[in-house]
Amino acid sequence: SQDGAAVCSYSSFFKRSDCSPSVTGAFSFYTIPNDLPTDVEIIIMTGNAISVLYPGNLTYYKNLTTLHLNDTLISSLPVDLANTTSSIQNLFLDGTPLTEIEDNAFEHLTNLRILYIDESAITSLPDRLFTRIPNIDLISLTYNQLQTISNEVFNDGSHMRGIISPSLQIFLAGNPLSCDCNLFLFRNSFVAGVFPKDDDILRCQWPTNNLTRDLGLGDFQCFAPSVTQSPRNDSILTNRTYHLTCTVTGAPFPEVTWIKDGVELNYTSRVYTSLYNASLTITNVELTDDGVYQCVIDNESGTDSSLEATLTVQELPQVPRDLLNNRIQNILTSNVFNSNFTVDTNIATVEDTMRMILAQQLQIPVAAITNIWFNLSKDTDGIKGRDNLQKQVNNGHIKGTVKLTESGSYFSARINV
Repeated sequence: SQDGAAVCSYSSFFKRSDCSPSVTGAFSFYTIPNDLPTDVEIIIMTGNAISVLYPGNLTYYKNLTTLHLNDTLISSLPVDLANTTSSIQNLFLDGTPLTEIEDNAFEHLTNLRILYIDESAITSLPDRLFTRIPNIDLISLTYNQLQTISNEVFNDGSHMRGIISPSLQIFLAGNPLSCDCNLFLFRNSFVAGVFPKDDDILRCQWPTNNLTRDLGLGDFQCFAPSVTQSPRNDSILTNRTYHLTCTVTGAPFPEVTWIKDGVELNYTSRVYTSLYNASLTITNVELTDDGVYQCVIDNESGTDSSLEATLTVQELPQVPRDLLNNRIQNILTSNVFNSNFTVDTNIATVEDTMRMILAQQLQIPVAAITNIWFNLSKDTDGIKGRDNLQKQVNNGHIKGTVKLTESGSYFSARINV
């Protein structure tokens, strides 16, 4: 078969056509070819640039039992797939950008026994997804983005069916599962078959206290959300990056909404969320980002909100370089640092103190001084740098005396102005 310069290999013994780029010389197919031998039983399209699956291309292959579409660009499945490929027994879709599966995607695939959709981006499974494939033996959905498995996934429309096939295995390792009441019936019905039989272990990502232990039925509870740590008041210079974080609990994991000055935030490439929306990042901070921030959380059991946090944005000072250099020189010749931080002084405390002193003397915001470096006194062989300093002490504390009388010999600072 040819698609431009791409040529598939065919094994008449195995009745297998291999159209992967490793066989075709790195050339890629954009669709399943329709001119393969009609008696083909196995078609391998792994690694091709196929983004849309056209079932019509498979009408020629009535004996097709295995279809490899893994590591392609397929992001959705056609609803009439089974109309032309009902003979399929093994379907491989792992490594694709699939984010969801339509309700009737596998309708009438009555012969399907093995389904792999590993390492994709699936976030949920539709109700009654597998009731039309009663002969399924293995479903592998590892390393997707599934947080829960609805009680209705295996529902035939009237009641929970339990395990459809006695030999059914379900692989879910690597999903950020929320082990709450919504997963209870699934866990109860499939505990014998749901856990992988390889080295991977099925674990809950939420609630966090369930991260490292095996769970009993009593652990699958739902509870109202709560903000356990609110963002704090702070100030920052323009053109910096800033993070606001809400620490939250709740099962299922609550939806997090960020509010600024009483209005829900519109996210952009500059202002975005992460960690299930619990962390708000503002890049290239602008004066318009100044304001009062708050996170609001909710799940099916209730709502909660954080304390308000005021972010004060200051414009980056434009201090002339010659003026700044004069101020720095004046500091070096003054006695402003003629003091000692003595035994067991925490490094962070020293840094904070020095930032405040420098900012006051240079007449710039404290936030403009982003890094402080220490050089130990000469009797320590001139070891430089905060990291090296920490290697000489225990638990991040300075042992002995650090004299801050000469910037060049004992400390230096990075000043962003």
